Amino acid sequence: MLDRPRTFDVAETLVNEFGELNDAHQAVVTAREQVQTLTPARKEHLLCSFEPVVASLLRSAELSTSKLLLTGTVFRIPQ
Repeated sequence: MLDRPRTFDVAETLVNEFGELNDAHQAVVTAREQVQTLTPARKEHLLCSFEPVVASLLRSAELSTSKLLLTGTVFRIPQ
């Protein structure tokens, strides 16, 4: 009977490494798809989180403007 050629061992190693590489590639593809799917949700969450703060600031600015108009105070911005 003939000895097993060394090329069989090399081929087996390559097949195993390809499997590992393919698994790693699939993990990267899945992670990229998750990022693409979740990014709009994250942006929406951030907008909703900051909306009360922005609304409060706008109300504060409106109140300040109303006070200025009622008192007749005028501010000039230096240029």
